[in-house]
Amino acid sequence: MLHKNDRQRDDRRRNEPARARRQAETRACSLGEAADAAPAMIWVADAEGAIVLVNRRWVDFVGFAPSHVDGEGWSASVHPDDYPAYREIWLRTVHDRSPLVREYRLRRHDGAWRWILDSAEPRFDADGRYLGHAGAAIDNTAQHEALEQLSLSDARFRSFAEAADDLYWAADAALGRIVFANSSLERVWGASRAALFSDFDAYFPTLVHPDDLPRVEAGIAELRSGLAHTLTYRVVRPLDGEVRVVEDHAFPIRDEGAVRLVGGIMRDVTEQVRAHEELERRVAERSAELEASNEKRRKAEAALVETQRLEAVGRLTRGLTHDFNNLLTVMVGALDMILRRPDQPDRVRRLSEAALAAGRRGEHLTRKLQNFSRRKPLKVEAVSIGDLLHEIEPVLRDAAGESMQITIQSEPGLGARLDRTQFETALLNLVINAVDAIAEVGSIQVRAERVRLGEDEPLELEPGDYVRVAVTDTGRGMAAEVAAHAFEPFFSTKRDSKGSGLGLAQVYGFARQSGGTAQILTGLGKGTTVSFYLPAAEAPAASEVGAAPAEPGPSLEGVRVLLVDDDVAVRATAESLLQDLGAEVVSAADGPAAISALERDSQVRLLMTDVVMPGMSGVELARAVRALRPDLRVLLSTGYASESVGVDVTGWPVLRKPYFIEDLDRAARRAMA
Repeated sequence: MLHKNDRQRDDRRRNEPARARRQAETRACSLGEAADAAPAMIWVADAEGAIVLVNRRWVDFVGFAPSHVDGEGWSASVHPDDYPAYREIWLRTVHDRSPLVREYRLRRHDGAWRWILDSAEPRFDADGRYLGHAGAAIDNTAQHEALEQLSLSDARFRSFAEAADDLYWAADAALGRIVFANSSLERVWGASRAALFSDFDAYFPTLVHPDDLPRVEAGIAELRSGLAHTLTYRVVRPLDGEVRVVEDHAFPIRDEGAVRLVGGIMRDVTEQVRAHEELERRVAERSAELEASNEKRRKAEAALVETQRLEAVGRLTRGLTHDFNNLLTVMVGALDMILRRPDQPDRVRRLSEAALAAGRRGEHLTRKLQNFSRRKPLKVEAVSIGDLLHEIEPVLRDAAGESMQITIQSEPGLGARLDRTQFETALLNLVINAVDAIAEVGSIQVRAERVRLGEDEPLELEPGDYVRVAVTDTGRGMAAEVAAHAFEPFFSTKRDSKGSGLGLAQVYGFARQSGGTAQILTGLGKGTTVSFYLPAAEAPAASEVGAAPAEPGPSLEGVRVLLVDDDVAVRATAESLLQDLGAEVVSAADGPAAISALERDSQVRLLMTDVVMPGMSGVELARAVRALRPDLRVLLSTGYASESVGVDVTGWPVLRKPYFIEDLDRAARRAMA
């Protein structure tokens, strides 16, 4: 009789096959259910490579029952173009018992060909025996087509880039490694793409000009941080050493906000840069030529103005000869009478006053001649036209002559900004031209008035208020074709080379330079009116007329003065005037004699010397005595205009000849101050 435990053990042994069978069926059922629930198409193959199991998703996809898939029945659904290659790979996989990853086309139940991505792994039992493969497949059509489009786009871009003249490039932002560059790199830079791809950090710096490399490296750092830029720099071709200039438009390429790549479009701008440099060189050369031409023109204009001024001075001098002879007659006659009858005090006083008045008028005319004859820098200032006409009236009357009737009128309160000397010269030219236009007897009118010009005026001026100064004569006038050329330099209607043709040109030039213009109204037998227009300005307030204020500084009372002049008469007169001012005077005829006198006399406090003397000039003398006596005061005296002296008198007080005792006193006080 068996023990109870033994019977239970025997029962378990007898039931084991059935139990194992039931467990296997349960596991198979569970695996099948799991396979059917999977999103992929699950399949199982045996050790011979035949399909033995597929899940429901596979059946739903291809559209037929599993019985039709057993063995190689599935092959009927594989695209004919893909089947041979896939079968070969599948049999090799079974033979090698290796994993499988393959993409092929499979016909869906509706007849559409879909791309399938299939992957499988070999199966083995517990003893290591190969049982077959198990795999899963998914519909990969969308991803496949996207990759195809991307590949096509990449191919198109590469074709486009390779055909472009510009250099296209891209680099990994993190690694700084070039991942793409078209063939323009080799054409423009003469560099190797392979070397650039393999070792960018070592190769790239050898291609950039050393002077530009720091700037380029700084730009690369900014680019990696996400800042776009445009850089122009030089590259040195490694093949031939030629320097080319490139303009690089670089930008970051972001992915989900992070800079993954950096890229750029680079253009060879060498020829443009060279053309620009050549243009700048030509512009500089042309500017220099224009400046030289302008300088020549300025010199020519200055020469024209100087010629015209000298012509006017010559005409004025001839006109003033009669006045000077009259003045000399008064002075010589008065002095002769005084010497003959010195014992008649009233008569001596009357004659002396007449001679002194004649001398003052002569001094005024001399100053006017100096102003007209000398060159002076343009000095534009606000002036009263009426005061200026009143001041120049004696000169204009002298230029017109005694036989010519001349009237000068001005509206009150007229003002303009101008250069006095050019105004006086222009007006003098017009009066001289008017005199020449009148055959024998006639009249000249000078009139200044305010006019308002509107938009419809024929003159080449902006609308506004102007001062018109017009000179009208009763002469023969001009034809229209002659008047049309009257303002041109060197054009003259005067016969026998009587004029240079510069007078009216100077008038027109002065008016235009002052912001105005000039105009001629004339006709044969109708006389001529020449007007120049100047922009109106507020006239300066009239100055108080009275005695000149006393010059600051000590008087000459008791001061020892060394007087130097090579003219005996002038020296004697100046000595007398100095003595009347209370000075003690030591005289010398030239520079060396003055130095000797100064060495003997240490009490001299003021040197008064003529500027132009034979041998040593007054300026040279002043410098020499200043070296001996730095505390010595100096006063220069001359009868020349400043630019005619021949030496630089800048920095020294100057007394102009002729002078009166009041002039000498003021000048001496300035020198002693």
